[in-house]
Amino acid sequence: MAVETGDIMIFSKRFGHVAMVYDENRVVHGQYNGNFHLDDLESEKEGVISHFSDGAVTYKFPWHRYNEAEKAGYQARIRNAADVIMRSSKYGIYRAIRLKIGSSNYGAGAYGRLMKYRERMANGGGEVVSTITCAEAAILSLQLTFLENGGPGFIKLDGAHAMPATLGKWLKANWS
Repeated sequence: MAVETGDIMIFSKRFGHVAMVYDENRVVHGQYNGNFHLDDLESEKEGVISHFSDGAVTYKFPWHRYNEAEKAGYQARIRNAADVIMRSSKYGIYRAIRLKIGSSNYGAGAYGRLMKYRERMANGGGEVVSTITCAEAAILSLQLTFLENGGPGFIKLDGAHAMPATLGKWLKANWS
């Protein structure tokens, strides 16, 4: 099955890793040595084709709940949010350490940060968030696109404290 913008891939290596499908050919993800960036879904090296998704569980975004015009508009907005985050964010190792501190439940702290990030994005999107983790980047890209009551597109987790496995559990419960 083909992937689409907004689908999320979760890798269960040592601490886990998250990538979000940017378009039909690329994913966007953050990592310590590469910040938040795009990678091709398929690559070839010395005649061997590899797929970025090897070893990942892919959670399909529930696009069936939107009409085609809504889907196209939201997909463009998801890519725009990811572009803004890519321009302004670096992978933050202290953010990764912070994942274990606090709750991943979406509460007042997460809401306050999201409102701050939305305001920054509305004011030109210079620096929305300066440091970010892979799970937080995917969660925030969707949260900047969808409103809290905007249906299945909004991931109701605190991205600042959501481990990849926590995100996977939420997606399994809410997108499957």
